[in-house]
Parts: sequence; C-alpha cells; structure tokens
Amino acid sequence: MGANKDSIFTAAKALGGPDSDGLQQLCGAAEDALAARLKDGVDISACGDAFIQAAAMKALAMLSAAEAAGAVSYTAGVVSVTAKSGAAGAAALDEQAERLMAPYVVDGGFAFTGVQG
Repeated sequence: MGANKDSIFTAAKALGGPDSDGLQQLCGAAEDALAARLKDGVDISACGDAFIQAAAMKALAMLSAAEAAGAVSYTAGVVSVTAKSGAAGAAALDEQAERLMAPYVVDGGFAFTGVQG
C-alpha cells in the first residue's frame, strides 16, 4: 500500500473503522475512484487533507453499505429481530466526502440545462 493508501486507512480507522483487510482494500478503491475524478491540472497533493479524509469517508461508506446489504429482519410469533441498517449512515458519509472534494473533482451529477416545450 502506498503512502496515500496508508494515510487513508489510518484516517478511516480514526473515524471508527475496523482494522481489517476489507477496509484496507476499500481505502485503495476509494482513493482510485476519487483520483480518477480529479479536475484537469489538479493532483492529489493539491487537495491537501481533504483528499485523505474524503477517501476515508468513502471507504467507510462502502463498508457500511456492504454490511447493510446483509441486514436481516424477521418475526417469529411475538419476537421480532431487526438488524440495524447502515444505509443512511453510508449515504451521509458519502455525501460529506463529496462536499469535501467538490472544489477538486469533476461533478458526476446530473442536471437539465433546458427543456423545449
């Protein structure tokens, strides 16, 4: 793992992530995803700590979403068991990461520029 991936993994653990190989791999994926969206002429070092923090949040969001995908809810008689869903937390983390990186990345959003009637 390179210097950025190490820093991203450390930041993700500081934000409450587990010290796991899965999170470590997601940190690399988050780094690659954000780096691919950088605006022309912007490199990772120009983003400062925002890149490291945003990639860490994205990795944690991916981990949380993956865990939420296995959420279980069932009822047997009067007993109900529901596993907590991390989907809302994952979306919030991802949104915050996008806000941090907004000045540095190409917007992947969708917008109408006009509609002819």
